[in-house]
Amino acid sequence: MTAATWFLYIVMGFIVLAAHWMYHTIAKVKNEEYGKVDSGKAIIYYRLSYRRRMIRSLWTMPVGMVILVGLYFVPGMTMNATLILAALFIIASAIEIGHSYMKWKKTSAASE
Repeated sequence: MTAATWFLYIVMGFIVLAAHWMYHTIAKVKNEEYGKVDSGKAIIYYRLSYRRRMIRSLWTMPVGMVILVGLYFVPGMTMNATLILAALFIIASAIEIGHSYMKWKKTSAASE
């Protein structure tokens, strides 16, 4: 892969991350007046309780892993790039699940 291709991948990644951040920030600000949902349907992530956030993270992790396996078959993606993305995904998911678990236990202990 050339340096221009790597640069393009990095720029595309930053664009996706920026769009993701903007969407979630807008959704968070828009829905701050509503309470957290611990039962029933809630599409917006920030309306979920920490317990439901952890559950959502746990069931979306296999979906992300399937997508990462599919990236291996994309022309131009090397094995190293796929492994780096997989490692970053697993580390980020573990941090997110751990954070949600700790916040869930903290809020449940405070309410008792």
